[in-house]
Amino acid sequence: DWLQQQINDAYYKIREWVEYGCAAGTVILKPNMHDIEAVTPDRFAVTDSRNGKITGVVFYSSQPSENGKKWYSRLEYHRFLDDGTYAVSNRCYVGETENDISKPIDIILTPWSNLLEDVYIKNITRPLFGVFRTPQANNVNFNSPLGMPIFAEAIQELKDLDIAYSRNAKEIFDSKRTVLLD
Repeated sequence: DWLQQQINDAYYKIREWVEYGCAAGTVILKPNMHDIEAVTPDRFAVTDSRNGKITGVVFYSSQPSENGKKWYSRLEYHRFLDDGTYAVSNRCYVGETENDISKPIDIILTPWSNLLEDVYIKNITRPLFGVFRTPQANNVNFNSPLGMPIFAEAIQELKDLDIAYSRNAKEIFDSKRTVLLD
């Protein structure tokens, strides 16, 4: 029943997740205790991949304190150890801005106080996250396991269209303004 509920809840988010994946080239779906998060590349860093499959990732999350005067940040590191054990480590920081990770802080003093700093799991063969990746080859970084945005091959054409549309829009605007002034 619990698994079916998770599937039912995720069903209505699939379109949004696919859109994120198409726009960014890759999105990682990471279950947490309440639902499934769609994590875009600006919020994770790949640390290990094998045969093009992502097996190690550091996820980044942050949130302001209740009074808004400081920010809490968490780095959540998923990876397989040499003996095959799956490890998840949480390291927390406090700072004055959203991306300030200069001052480590005990996890107990953060919004993630219900999480353990380190968890080790035996007898699993796949990461505890799923990866949605566009099938287009990454021709920007051949060594990257990340996909390319679906519009990557059309960037120059999109720029050209933007310029042409902007010129045309200006001509239309100028002509209407002239008519209004007459």
